[in-house]
Amino acid sequence: MGRVQLATQPAGVARQMAGIRPFTAADIAQVAEIHRKAHSPDEPASAALAAAYDTYLRHVFLDNPWSDVQGRGAGIVPLVYEQDGRLI
Repeated sequence: MGRVQLATQPAGVARQMAGIRPFTAADIAQVAEIHRKAHSPDEPASAALAAAYDTYLRHVFLDNPWSDVQGRGAGIVPLVYEQDGRLI
């Protein structure tokens, strides 16, 4: 049998993946704003909407049994992509 060739990533893919990191509570405001702009662009930002997003995003991505944000090896790590200091 011949040798197995392992696929390598093109240089561009490696650079793009460099911005991927774990989602944290500090990201909630930016993620909420991206979601609001994409799904409800006509709805103005407000304190009530920000509080609702905060509750929802914490519940879904940070405070659930299958989330592994503390590195316990218990489940899924939510990720974000950051470029030039902002989330995309």
